[in-house]
Amino acid sequence: MNPNDRNRDQRATSIRLPRPDPSRLDRNSAKPLRLLDRMREGLRARHCNRRTEKAYVGWTRRFILINGKRHPDETGEAEIGACLSHLASEAKVSTSTQNQALAALLFLYLKMGMTSAPSRSCSATAT
Repeated sequence: MNPNDRNRDQRATSIRLPRPDPSRLDRNSAKPLRLLDRMREGLRARHCNRRTEKAYVGWTRRFILINGKRHPDETGEAEIGACLSHLASEAKVSTSTQNQALAALLFLYLKMGMTSAPSRSCSATAT
């Protein structure tokens, strides 16, 4: 086997294909994008890391489940504080994990345009 053939095979396997854009997939249908898909799209538009995207979407999903599957438009600062308190007292997660959850929820409310945006004083509950 020629060494150049082996290098060509290795290069061919390391090509990464782009992930499909959810907005293009739903363009033909009349349904709007779901909340978590819009959040992914917003994070990608801001060139956030894929792991950040995964973490933020995970914390948002967990926040929705903790609040009885209520949409974040129906929740507010009190629910965010209760969620962070739950993480600290019952789930016993570290402060950095609480801060990551808070950052995800602040992104959701402040950058994604939720109607009931929490005040900055809510961040004091995470420390």
